[in-house]
Amino acid sequence: MDVEVIKSFTKTGGAVGSAFFVLYFVVDNIFKEPVYQFLGSEKIFILLLVILGVIVTAIILSRSSKSGSSAPNPPANGPIVKYKDSSTHNGDNRF
Repeated sequence: MDVEVIKSFTKTGGAVGSAFFVLYFVVDNIFKEPVYQFLGSEKIFILLLVILGVIVTAIILSRSSKSGSSAPNPPANGPIVKYKDSSTHNGDNRF
């Protein structure tokens, strides 16, 4: 595969896209006939379970770390807006 194609995939997909691109090639090569005959069906099955376990664990860890660090940080020198009747605003008025 060309280096420019890999760079464009990395630019478009970021780290997650790059990781799944590598995972695609790993799984694609696992199911080739020589590898399948060399390892056997039981080891291929265990290898796929390990790969799926790693993916699920990474997704769980990334979701739990996002929920803890998503506390909004109000700007220190921003404008102060006071609303009537207990109204709230959860956005940024800076354009």
